[in-house]
Amino acid sequence: MFHVKPIDPRLLRYARATRFFLVASVALGLAGAGLVIAQAMLIAEIVVGAFQRGEDVGR
Repeated sequence: MFHVKPIDPRLLRYARATRFFLVASVALGLAGAGLVIAQAMLIAEIVVGAFQRGEDVGR
């Protein structure tokens, strides 16, 4: 089989503005993923507190 690169290097050479948008898209995607994980952890903490420790949502 042959190896295909995810982004053609020629694209980055010909369109320099593309680099900024590519980096920005990756950075925003990582930030969004991190925020989703943080939100899931906070919701899990509230649910665990409610069921195991009998805490109220307002604590």
